Order: sequence, then structure tokens, then C-alpha cells
Amino acid sequence: MRPLEGISVVELGMWVAAPAAATMLADWGADVVKVEAPTGDPNRYTLKHVGQDIDSAPPFETDNRGKRGIVLDLRSPDGKDVLERLLERADVFVTNLRPGALERLGLDPDELRERHPRLVVGTLTGYGWTGAERDRAGYDVSAFWARPGIAGMLNPAGEPPPGIRPGLGDRTAAANLVAGVLAALLRRERTGEGGVVDVSLLRSGTYANGNDLALQNFFGKRGRTRHRTEHESPLYNCYRAADDSPPLDETQTDH
Repeated sequence: MRPLEGISVVELGMWVAAPAAATMLADWGADVVKVEAPTGDPNRYTLKHVGQDIDSAPPFETDNRGKRGIVLDLRSPDGKDVLERLLERADVFVTNLRPGALERLGLDPDELRERHPRLVVGTLTGYGWTGAERDRAGYDVSAFWARPGIAGMLNPAGEPPPGIRPGLGDRTAAANLVAGVLAALLRRERTGEGGVVDVSLLRSGTYANGNDLALQNFFGKRGRTRHRTEHESPLYNCYRAADDSPPLDETQTDH
């Protein structure tokens, strides 16, 4: 028996962050229903966005395996009614819609908790629910990598940031959201009450960058990023393997 069997999850998500969190819950046994607009999750068309004329959507499939799905137009009364009936039976609601959009749909955490006191509401935003940027679109390359300073610290001063692989920040934040949802479910077992879990890409990136921020707060500066030939510690460096294996590139997928 997987640990989350018997737990019902409704996901209203798109792209990577919230869908990845719901997929982790599904992997552990939760029954996840993914709600999509009639146009579909835009991640279904990622490869077409970059000029690939194929019907398959590997990035979408990666973060949406193990789920059931339903198409709802939440701008219509019927669509809202069906979603409400799903939430009446759900243990967890996971979403990465922006705060303003959730408020317009009547799905902000406060309203949901009034209607469904046992529901655990997990929201994943770019910049959180407060402040001037609450409704700013949050993508991991900006909200996770750039704003907390991670991208600017990976290479020595004066060098441009390295190429960033898609979805790394999204999935880091997704794992944080899953941890919070599990804690809220545990508390519900003890108290009978649901709760709200609020995770942002910005805060996840800030936590991931905690070592440098701790040094900055204490010393007023951080340790500089060095070339590998100038590094102070052999424990924080990169070395070619003994068999002289070259770096992995797009032609090498079996290592």
C-alpha cells in the first residue's frame, strides 16, 4: 500500500510547478484529478512552441503521469459547479494560478476554507500572496533563478550566467509544496481541520541560496565564485573521471 492511497487531490495547474507537485502525490498513491481549460494545459504544446511538429508532449507527460483528467470551462456556471462538486470530495486542492485569478474564480484560500473546512489548499505562486508583485507571472528562470541571485552567482564575476535547464526551480518549489501539504494532512488527522500551504518560487530560491545569504547577513559580503583552477577547497570542485569520459552532450544519452 502506497502512503497516500485514499487521499483525493484536485489539481488546477499548468506548466510545471503545481502539476509536478500533484504528480509526486500521485506517485505516492493519491487519486489526482487534473482540471484543464478547454484549450488545455499549455505545457502540452511546449515542443510545438519551439517549432517541433510532433503530437507527443514529453515535458507534459513527465509532470502529469498517474492522474485522471477533466476539461472544465471555469468561466461558465456549469464548469464552476462541477469543480465545486470535485472539491467537496477532495482532501487537497493544488494550484499555481495567480492570486487575482483565483479570487475572480472564488477559489482563493479563504473562500475555499469557508466552504470546505477540511480541505488542504496548496498554492504555488511566483512571488507570494502579498506585495506589489503578487499577480506577476512567475517563471522559474526569473522568480527562482534570477531574483534570489542564484543565476548571478554560478559563474565568476564578469562572466554571464550559465545556461539554465528548464523546470529545475519549478520542481524544487513543487517538492516544498508537497512537504507542506503532507504536514497539513498530518495536522488535519490530529485536529480535523484543513489548512493553507503557500509556496512561492522566490522563497524557494531564497532558501536554496541560504548559504550565501547567511554569509551576506553575517559578514556583509559573500564568498566570491571562483574558477575551478582557483578554488580554495578540493571538496567543492569538478574533476574529469579516471576513464577520461567526456562531458555529457546531446549525442550521449546512455550515461
